[in-house]
Amino acid sequence: MLSQGSGMDLPHILQLIATGIAGGTISSLVGGAALVTYPVLLATGMPPVIATVCNLVALSPGNLLAALYDRTQLPPLNRSFIGLLAASLIGALAGALVLLRTSERLFELLVPILLGFATILFAYAGRINTIMRARAGDKAKSSHRWEHSIGVILPVSFYGGYFGAGVGVLLLGVLSIGTPGDYRAANVTKNLVTSLNSLTAAAVFIVQGAVPWTPTLIVMAGALAGALIGTRLAQIAPHALMRVVVVVVGAVLTVAFAWRYWF
Repeated sequence: MLSQGSGMDLPHILQLIATGIAGGTISSLVGGAALVTYPVLLATGMPPVIATVCNLVALSPGNLLAALYDRTQLPPLNRSFIGLLAASLIGALAGALVLLRTSERLFELLVPILLGFATILFAYAGRINTIMRARAGDKAKSSHRWEHSIGVILPVSFYGGYFGAGVGVLLLGVLSIGTPGDYRAANVTKNLVTSLNSLTAAAVFIVQGAVPWTPTLIVMAGALAGALIGTRLAQIAPHALMRVVVVVVGAVLTVAFAWRYWF
């Protein structure tokens, strides 16, 4: 069982609430909330693995709400789609189990790499989706066929259960192949798979007693409030500018944590 630490003072509580609000708002506007929330959790003094657990669990309800909000656009629950969901759950389960067995020192070394990877994913989201669809070729013309995506969804979902930041970009690219020409359907399917992966990882963390509940619930409450704020701001905020801001923040934090853990 991981050491969680339970000391919480008012400045930390306020910091966690603000982190959740910022994460929920960013998620509603452009996505990429973990690029902001995860480093702040590290800044509060959490060990990297515990911070990852807290971040994944705290953001899970928002992913589920996003999936339920537009559920009428979900693809038919046929055999191939069930197979895709099963594969994604297996991948997330494996990722969560490996995370809990990763030493803190090894994960410290991985943090800059994972943050950098997530930042690149977010920065090149459009190109990544285009490349994945182009590689699918004629397969992408068959709407709601998922057999060709199952092999790819396993490693993607493993990453989702292990760290998760930026995984939505990869999932959107994979799932858009089965919903050709329909971004809305691909996006809501991505939200569903992301939420199921997050809940699977959360279940593993809960069973293993690895969830630091006090900070997790504080961030979760802030994230839900931030999601409401984000839905309002989405009507007026320039999404392109927000995306640039998140990428810049992710890049700066990647360098900062590389300096902290590597040198």
